[in-house]
Amino acid sequence: MSGKVRILIYLLRRDLRLADNPIFTELARLNKQSQKPFTHLLPLNVFPAEQVEISGFIPGGQPSPYKEARSQVGGFWRCGRLRAKFLAESVWDLKKDLENAGSGLKIRVGSVKDAVASVLEGYGGRQDAEVHAIWMTGETSWEEHEEQKSVEKVAAKQSVDVKIWHDEKYFVDDRDLPFKNPRDLSDVFTNYRKTVEPLAKIPRKELPRPQQLPPLPDFIPSQAAPFEIPESLPALIDALMKPILKDEAPNMPNMPQGAESAHPFIGGSKSGLER
Repeated sequence: MSGKVRILIYLLRRDLRLADNPIFTELARLNKQSQKPFTHLLPLNVFPAEQVEISGFIPGGQPSPYKEARSQVGGFWRCGRLRAKFLAESVWDLKKDLENAGSGLKIRVGSVKDAVASVLEGYGGRQDAEVHAIWMTGETSWEEHEEQKSVEKVAAKQSVDVKIWHDEKYFVDDRDLPFKNPRDLSDVFTNYRKTVEPLAKIPRKELPRPQQLPPLPDFIPSQAAPFEIPESLPALIDALMKPILKDEAPNMPNMPQGAESAHPFIGGSKSGLER
């Protein structure tokens, strides 16, 4: 069908930045081509129910379909209020950056697998649009790797390709290490330190900040019920904080009057660069 919208979904994980982001850099390059592999871009960030408590996104006190995001042994919240605030600020900062680049960011809550499935199913019955592929950065820890496999399984059911990118998240890139096999790693830390220290003086060059990205598609499937996504940063922080603040330890001491934190961190690449 001629004129059919082809959508690329970029599933963001910890790569919440526009500058020095290999995927956004590639998207900006492809967007300049006359023959584009896709017509629209859908950046998608999911607050995962297994790691972040999301019952605050449900109106009217309805029960959540997910278990509380607590640690298995101690029963503590896996994401406390300070981290929740930092994540919300980081997501919103990227959202504004993407809007300035002609795109945008859609926020979803739930398991990543369910969020991706909901979006794919929303496009599945349409004749005017199709999902071209899903791109995401790879992670090495077990939980994130399982999450990645679940996305690949959901996408395979809809015949959608998934591409896993290497995220250049480290100051010394692990691909620049002078050995390829872990067996070559020295048993003595001093030897290892002397091997990698010179790399700190020649880090990889920062990738440029894209100025123009493909637009969001006109139609985007809504967040699955019973959750609702806030339309402002304060409301997003409130939704993340609500269940956590109700369950804080009692009689917590207050900060002394006039005292200030030595690290009043604000989330987002802008504040990070200013630090």
